[in-house]
Amino acid sequence: MRQHIRAEEEAALVDAFRRHTGRDVGFDRLPFHDRAAGLAVIRNLREGR
Repeated sequence: MRQHIRAEEEAALVDAFRRHTGRDVGFDRLPFHDRAAGLAVIRNLREGR
């Protein structure tokens, strides 16, 4: 179950980045220092921060 949530968050982050920048990249190529930073961004977006 945890892997499913992680994959869903990664997909949402990639989608948000694509909508914001117009660039379509994979999760591994997102401009974040590490995976945790990227996932924190998507959680903040979901919570409206």
